[in-house]
Amino acid sequence: MLCFAYMIRAVLIFVLVLPAMVVAESISLPLEQWKQMDRGQKVIELAPLKKLMKAVELAPDSSINIRYPGGDQGVTWAGQLRDWLVSLGVASSRMILEPGSGKADMMVLEIQPGAPTQ
Repeated sequence: MLCFAYMIRAVLIFVLVLPAMVVAESISLPLEQWKQMDRGQKVIELAPLKKLMKAVELAPDSSINIRYPGGDQGVTWAGQLRDWLVSLGVASSRMILEPGSGKADMMVLEIQPGAPTQ
């Protein structure tokens, strides 16, 4: 009987706490994939952006850290991505642009729980 009570307690904790926990997610967007995209093509057709938009939809109170390569090209690329995300309905206030993706040809998009802290 005591074992059953512990099992019920564990199930309740799992059911009540797990949905509130949002795990940060990291998505890579290679520069080559971005460059090859025809501007007439929908940006949302890029697999990393499909994944990002799905994650944003599932966690409406989350923020997006856009980590981009340093230099002018990285700044331009991050700005373009931010503009596209805004056009797709993501509030710019949810996004933080940060230099330092770790690679010169890659942006890293991180979904974080809660509002941006900058």
